[in-house]
Amino acid sequence: MYLGITKLAELIVLVAKNVSEKSWCTQMNIGPILGIKETDNFFGEINVMDDSGYRYIVIGNTKNNLTVIRGRKTKKEDHMCYMFLYWENCEYQNNKEIWKYECFPEQNEIAKRLQKVYECIPLISMDKHNSDSDEFWYEIRNQKSLEYLSKVVKKYADVIAADERSAEEIFADRPY
Repeated sequence: MYLGITKLAELIVLVAKNVSEKSWCTQMNIGPILGIKETDNFFGEINVMDDSGYRYIVIGNTKNNLTVIRGRKTKKEDHMCYMFLYWENCEYQNNKEIWKYECFPEQNEIAKRLQKVYECIPLISMDKHNSDSDEFWYEIRNQKSLEYLSKVVKKYADVIAADERSAEEIFADRPY
């Protein structure tokens, strides 16, 4: 497994537990927790959200051309894509919430998925459609988009691997 992916998965799980225990519709961006900022050469995020009926972990650039990088608006060609590493809509039976996972996928499952993204292996095979998956989704799924998503995972994994603190310490020290 690529260095840093296990620790990144652990941080994502901590964030997932936090957003699930907060109030309705909570989202947390992993980038600021790790000190990752957008630059002219890098803009990609990992976000975790729970709105009490819908959960997701998203990787990539969700802002389309709305992003401002270092004082300039991004161009259409700057926008790459995003994907859902995990998404789920809550189902209800007798007014009770039914989730596939109690609180997002487990750390080892998230790590396996991150590793595949890092290796440019699509979580939905190229001969299938987004609708063939109940947990993954790609805005764009081609070699260029897979390479971009890999670059995002690599950046986050490299930053967290270089941090001597544990995932718990990083989470406890988050700026918000």
